[in-house]
Amino acid sequence: MTPPRCAEACLKTNGSGAAPADLAQGFSEPSLGALTADVDPRNAASLGLLQRLGFAETGTAKNTFLLGEEWCDSVYLRLDRPSA
Repeated sequence: MTPPRCAEACLKTNGSGAAPADLAQGFSEPSLGALTADVDPRNAASLGLLQRLGFAETGTAKNTFLLGEEWCDSVYLRLDRPSA
């Protein structure tokens, strides 16, 4: 599973037990040092899921993407490759 597919799969699980296995699969790629996420801060469900999976907030930014006619902010998160 490629890293983008891993991220899609993790988010589609809605927090089920499959998400950690999907993350492990994503990290099976030797060159992948970390997974990152960009989430609208109003999306509490996604933020909660990512935090439960071990992602840590690394920053925020205002007006990062335009959705229709509304500018949205971003919360950036990162999950580093687990230590061996």
